Amino acid sequence: MEFIDQYLNMAADLNDYFEGRIGDEAILDRYFTEQIDPRLKAIKENIGQYLDDYERRMEDDEYKKMQTEEMKKLIHLMRLGKIKEASKINFLNESEPEY
Repeated sequence: MEFIDQYLNMAADLNDYFEGRIGDEAILDRYFTEQIDPRLKAIKENIGQYLDDYERRMEDDEYKKMQTEEMKKLIHLMRLGKIKEASKINFLNESEPEY
């Protein structure tokens, strides 16, 4: 699969994931493989952080709020084609407000 196809599919799948239409398994099966384009590696790793933080989000409302806003930013940036900025969304803290 070409980079642009992986990129656009990832953006659409993250939106579907965020809205509850697909689950963790779909994201893991589609993007946590060796066949992912290296240009998407940082985004993939950051999504892994988001997935790993499920329990913390359930226990900490502020952390959940921050990660929810960061996921919205990530999806927005990916839809705009801003991969460099999107790769900076790490889900550990709030990213730059201009994103």
